[in-house]
Amino acid sequence: MADGVYGSFKPTELVLKINGVQIPMNNIQACVVREWVFDIVPRLEVIFSDVYNISETVGIKEYDPVELTMKYDKDSKANVKLKFIVLTKDYSTTGTGVPVKIVQLTAVCAEKRFFADIKSASYPKTDTVSVLKSMTESYGLKFNSNIKSNDTMNWLQCSSTDFEFTKHLLNRSYKSDDDVLYYYIDRMNVGNYKSVKESAKNKPIVTFEYTKTLIPEKEISDKVKYTEYTYKDL
Repeated sequence: MADGVYGSFKPTELVLKINGVQIPMNNIQACVVREWVFDIVPRLEVIFSDVYNISETVGIKEYDPVELTMKYDKDSKANVKLKFIVLTKDYSTTGTGVPVKIVQLTAVCAEKRFFADIKSASYPKTDTVSVLKSMTESYGLKFNSNIKSNDTMNWLQCSSTDFEFTKHLLNRSYKSDDDVLYYYIDRMNVGNYKSVKESAKNKPIVTFEYTKTLIPEKEISDKVKYTEYTYKDL
């Protein structure tokens, strides 16, 4: 079943470039973009066989640029088209006879200065909504929020990166005693500032059902069935 799911989700086109050098699609063993709202920015995880020794000739370092385009339909626009920067890298070897180097990378979706530039700034007598809106738009991104936070004060960014300051804002943001605010940038390059309480009221788009039978070949489009797994609405 896992092979069937993997095969059905395999993109028809995948263009991955590290430092401007394209990794052949057939060499890529895994490529996943994870959009976790509490991680602030989407994360890229890649595993590829380095048969051309790109990791040595070109070199892969922290904050190196990565470009990714993924398409699942030849006639449509790209489903994922983002730029990342390398965060971590790991090397290993596999295979019999001539060993093959395996490169495993994690990268984050952002401009380098979002993580690298250390700066100081002040936002007097304003709330976290206004601060995050200003920071988001300074990167050329759109800002999406319909909440009103009750945390107006003097916000100070003291010798830190924008990424660290964003985490500082979220740790001290406030709307009410029974709510939590969170912020993330999605794959459409939109910064979203949301309320957990309000988000929990949204009706799920997908209907989850539990079944002990095998998943049939043809599924109803608006339903997902799991075998031997339980689903909990958190």
